[in-house]
Amino acid sequence: RISGYSAILEMHELTNHFDERGDDYIAFMDSLQEKVFCRNRLLVSVSATHPVSLHTLLSALPEGTAVPDKASFTAELPESMGCPVPAKSGFSAQGIMFDREFDGSMRVASNIISLGYLWNVVRVQGGAYGTGVVARKNGGITSYSYRDPHPAASLEANKHIAEFLQQFCESDESLDGFIISTLAEDEPLRTPREQGAYGDRIWFAGYTREELKAEREETLR
Repeated sequence: RISGYSAILEMHELTNHFDERGDDYIAFMDSLQEKVFCRNRLLVSVSATHPVSLHTLLSALPEGTAVPDKASFTAELPESMGCPVPAKSGFSAQGIMFDREFDGSMRVASNIISLGYLWNVVRVQGGAYGTGVVARKNGGITSYSYRDPHPAASLEANKHIAEFLQQFCESDESLDGFIISTLAEDEPLRTPREQGAYGDRIWFAGYTREELKAEREETLR
């Protein structure tokens, strides 16, 4: 809503009707600033080799009110859509909610699909700059291509993913390379800043150390 296609539509609407909507928009942003930037809604993440004082930051913010325990949001976009762009290449994305509890093996399967199938069909044959499949803990599985001269063909290729996986499982191809590359995605060398950002990401996603350990063991199996 704040950075995707809906946000772009909102930005165009505001630009085209700024004389009528400008004052209301500015008032809304002012009220949002007062509500959001406060101590009760502040989370601070520090990556440093020495103690850092947060007194100046904290003293500059009002106390404010805490974030509600829950909030709901419903996307206003259709389940299927296309957006024409004035370019020779585009992007494709297709996703489903998978009716199965997430485990590390799904990430390995995603890697097999990305490197063993989509790379050849969408990247090498189709000419897209990049492609892949991502499996998320909430059950969402998404395929994508970017800088793709044939996005419609890339979506068509998704229809044959299940057939590819079936053939792969019936073959004798080793899983070692796919498992290693899956683990490498989460265990690269990181600078202190990158370590902090990674820690933030897993904290906001609600991962515990025990869950990360279990997922790694599932990946290795």
